[in-house]
Amino acid sequence: MKILLVNPNMRTAYNPLPFPPLSLMSIAAVVQDSYEITIHDRNLYKDPDGKNIGTVLQRAKPDIVGITSLTGPAILDGVLVSRLAKEAGAQVVWGGTHASLLPEQTLQNPYIDFV
Repeated sequence: MKILLVNPNMRTAYNPLPFPPLSLMSIAAVVQDSYEITIHDRNLYKDPDGKNIGTVLQRAKPDIVGITSLTGPAILDGVLVSRLAKEAGAQVVWGGTHASLLPEQTLQNPYIDFV
């Protein structure tokens, strides 16, 4: 099974520097012997329309896309990634602070399958 873990773009005027997606790196370390894992940090790219993540999805061909998200600006980018992942045929799982605190609201989005 192929899994793509995505850190959505969280960069804003108040938070211009990216920080490593430690939670995704921890998940990858735990399951790397059982699954083919790819991590994609969207903070490292200027990709507001999703072309880069579209290419990543085409190349990785994931069965599952896991997206972590804080509540705030990253939500919009996470939804963009979720839509593109669903269009590519992947199941979408959200985790992180936002999904954990607001699971029912998160699952109302048609592009999110699991929290």
